[in-house]
Order: sequence, then C-alpha cells, then structure tokens
Amino acid sequence: MGTAKPRLKRAVRDISSNCLGLRARVVERVVSGIFDPQLRPLGLRITQVTLLTAIARAELVTPRALGQALDLEKSTVSRTLDRMIERGWVETVAVKDARSYGVRLTSLGEDTLQEAYPAWRAAQRELEALLGGSLGSGLHDIAARLNPALAEGRSAGASSKRE
Repeated sequence: MGTAKPRLKRAVRDISSNCLGLRARVVERVVSGIFDPQLRPLGLRITQVTLLTAIARAELVTPRALGQALDLEKSTVSRTLDRMIERGWVETVAVKDARSYGVRLTSLGEDTLQEAYPAWRAAQRELEALLGGSLGSGLHDIAARLNPALAEGRSAGASSKRE
C-alpha cells in the first residue's frame, strides 16, 4: 500500500480505527469466552442457555416468535432447537396454526437450566467485574435500545405493546 493509494490508506485507517462491527464481534467473542467455559461441563453454551431461558419464560412459544424476540436468524433457532430436542431439553407441541409448532421445556430441560444457573451466575459476575458498573449498564442500555423486548422484560411469546 504505497504512496500511490492514499484513498485506500485512509479507508483502511478509518475502518481499522472505527469499525463498530469489529468491536461488536470482539465483545461477542469475549462474552462467549467467559460464559461457555463455565457452562461446558454441563454440555451447554450461552446460546443454548439463552434459548432455554426464553422458552421457560414463555412456557410455550413458536420458533418464529423465539427468533424475533431474541433477534436470531431462523436457521440459528432451528439448528439450536434441533440439538436441544435431541438432548431431551425441549419438546414440540401442536399449536392452532397447523403451519407451525410450539416448543416448551421438558422436565430435563428445566433441570438442565436450573443446574446451569450457578455456572451462568459465576460467568455473569466475571463479566460484570471485567466491564465494571458503567460499561455493564451501558451494554444493557444498548441491547434494550436495539431490542425493546429486552427493556420491557417480555417473554418470547408475549406480544409487543406496539403490535
């Protein structure tokens, strides 16, 4: 990248210095790197705990509503639910709309989530200590701004006030 390409240099400098996408991915990897080792002895990852928790809050929810509530891609929800169904943590249930189905936790899923809580709590404390009060609070605020359901504490199956 010699002197003949000053526009390229400027673009590279700007992207490498200011890219929010890069910074968000770094945060995501650090967060997973704290939670996943704590949860691994239970055969869980933070993504699975998040889905199990959302399903537990809703009690019965469609995969579509679950994905919308958590801002997850359809394929991510489907793949993760398939694994959780195989492990016996989640079961499918018929719903009024024959084109869809609902999911709910099994007794094993409830037990697994309850067993995961101490490991989740330890990881949460570690991340809170790493971030400090204002950064942790800021992360909550950012997530709530991007997904109002998080601010309102709605379950995955609850309807929005705006709907």
